[in-house]
Amino acid sequence: MSDGRHVPLSVDGAGIVERALGHVARRLKIAGSDAVLERLQRGELEAYLYFRYAVAKEASRDIAAIAGGVERALIFLENRCEEFPGEPVRLGLVVARKTAAMQSLVEAVCEAVSREAADRVPGLHAFHGFLSAEIIDAEALRTGAGLAAMVNSIYEPPITVYPED
Repeated sequence: MSDGRHVPLSVDGAGIVERALGHVARRLKIAGSDAVLERLQRGELEAYLYFRYAVAKEASRDIAAIAGGVERALIFLENRCEEFPGEPVRLGLVVARKTAAMQSLVEAVCEAVSREAADRVPGLHAFHGFLSAEIIDAEALRTGAGLAAMVNSIYEPPITVYPED
């Protein structure tokens, strides 16, 4: 990738979570990750919603950089999160072609991010996995299987987190 962005060479859950915390700090105009963590530990919903978005964005950016082929990444059921911790983050990765290698990478990223997020935000310990992702290929879109059934939903529209506008 030649646009000057960080391109990971391996799965880095700590880096993804740290970048997400930095995103939240910038959005809330507060001084760094520690201040964000304090707000998350208090269960502040605004900070948590930004954190959920940023984790999905950063994870999908890393997956796309490592594996390639990610056309877009979507968060599902984001508008149902009305309390802390609510539900886990459900990420859909729309790809041209699903491969076993990409599936393994996605699982590794989700596990690393979930573990790191739970270590840093005690309220997330209750989740088996804070971040889960499903790869959505042309076949899934055609049949409407899994999260693909919600890609064009009017009732529960997903939020695009990758690529950024």
